[in-house]
Amino acid sequence: SGISLITEYDNLNNFMSPTKGFKLHLSYDQNMKALGSDKNWGKFNFFTYMYLPVNEKWIPAFRVDSQLATGDIPFYAKPYISLRGVAALRYQGELTLLAETEQLYNITSRWGILGFTGIGTAFDTIEDMKSDDIVWNAGVGARYLLARTYGLKTGFDLARGPEDWAFYITIGTSWLK
Repeated sequence: SGISLITEYDNLNNFMSPTKGFKLHLSYDQNMKALGSDKNWGKFNFFTYMYLPVNEKWIPAFRVDSQLATGDIPFYAKPYISLRGVAALRYQGELTLLAETEQLYNITSRWGILGFTGIGTAFDTIEDMKSDDIVWNAGVGARYLLARTYGLKTGFDLARGPEDWAFYITIGTSWLK
């Protein structure tokens, strides 16, 4: 059991498939034995998404994400690198940092193609800030405007990470949190 403090600013034009705007999120979760938790631990979460359309056809997007664990954090709650093409929970540590970009190009009013790439790292401990692994991803995808009234897009992504390939089916943005 724990308590959370959350602050967020969001002016995205669509929460499922944004094409313009900015989202900033900052939160802290604290789990305490006094509230019924088995351990005392906390986690800072920060992420921001920016969609900066150049014109109707080209929509660059950028993402920055970081998490910091404090206290006696259980293994299942440790921060990890979350990039398409990188196995979930593979790269964990007390502190994670990552940045990713996605470049969408609308071919028609309904169809678009995109490319994306990112980089991240997980630090075992905050004291030494040493990481053996720099994790990367790269990939391509396609989007189809499924519901014009709602601006909802669906599609797929083919991603490559350090170890393997991955295929994703998406509804809305790949960064939905």
